[in-house]
Amino acid sequence: MFFAILIIILSVWLSSSFYLRQSFSTDLFASPNAKSRVKSNISLIQQNKVYRLSSQEKKIITKELELYSIVSQIIFYTKINQTRRSLILFSKLKQRYPSSAESNYFQALRYHAVNDNAKALIEIQKTKEKNPELSMAWNLEGIIHSNAENDDLALIAFKKAIELNPYEHDFVYNLALSFYKLGDYKNAIRMTTRSIDLKPNFSKSYYLQALAYYKYKNLSQALISFAFAEDFGEESTDFYLDYLKLAQELKDIKEVIIITQKLSVKIKRNSIARRAISQVWQDIGDYKKALQELKPLATSQNANISDKKKYIYLLVKNKRSILRFVNNLNSKEREELKLYAQEIHEKTDRFDSLKAQDPLLRNSK
Repeated sequence: MFFAILIIILSVWLSSSFYLRQSFSTDLFASPNAKSRVKSNISLIQQNKVYRLSSQEKKIITKELELYSIVSQIIFYTKINQTRRSLILFSKLKQRYPSSAESNYFQALRYHAVNDNAKALIEIQKTKEKNPELSMAWNLEGIIHSNAENDDLALIAFKKAIELNPYEHDFVYNLALSFYKLGDYKNAIRMTTRSIDLKPNFSKSYYLQALAYYKYKNLSQALISFAFAEDFGEESTDFYLDYLKLAQELKDIKEVIIITQKLSVKIKRNSIARRAISQVWQDIGDYKKALQELKPLATSQNANISDKKKYIYLLVKNKRSILRFVNNLNSKEREELKLYAQEIHEKTDRFDSLKAQDPLLRNSK
């Protein structure tokens, strides 16, 4: 009895799986009547009637399921960066189904991975000729166009991918990004909201939404989106620098300090971040912290003349000697920075003189 029930369940599952896979290749049907026969099968199952598959239909379904299994595994191992396993499965796909649309798609993906996008586009075209409903191919075409700054073409491709697969959050995010790059911030906000509906913890989409709100001049909503992006794990250098820029524009000193402290802990080796952090402490008058943050950059090979001038300024403000620093520079920079230090000293002396005469300034720290 158990085995009889199992056979019936398997028969139903095989039949329905076949029709759930409409986005994959359609060139595996040996018989022109195969589709209509399986549709009849579905109809009979819905009426609770038993239907026996022909041997030809079993072969078709088995091949479809095997193809589906290989493709699913390639996608899975690609997403978790198991490149070796993905390549083994891709070789199997090419061997078993060389003429399938999926085989062309994954070849396009491999070309794209090594930046050979001309060949990738050729393979995508072959994919779409075999199966114009393969949403992944349209999405990849959109990514290639977007990377090449052809955002109008990217928009068309992403819209088609979503038309074919409206529940894939990555496709919706990619469309939102194209809208953002084209300056259509209203639609960028709309599409990021939709991608978040599909995946509520999608940090990248919250980040893009925050940027779109910022461009749309809705700063308070941008701040909320930044906070959600951080809560869900966004922590790139660019993210925190953009977050900091918004907080500074809102003149939210508390938020500026909190973000600056996070930048200080998480992003130590980034020159842009170090400059931003040092500037924050300088702007609020904490010259000691500003000096501490800038020192590793100013004394490194990556320092530019602006970094060195700022470091001189902070040394003077902290009443520290500049000699040790400037003596390690070349003669041209040494003379330039000594003159700059003299200007700062003169300005500081004038301010100290005014401070001594003004009781309000004299009592200030």
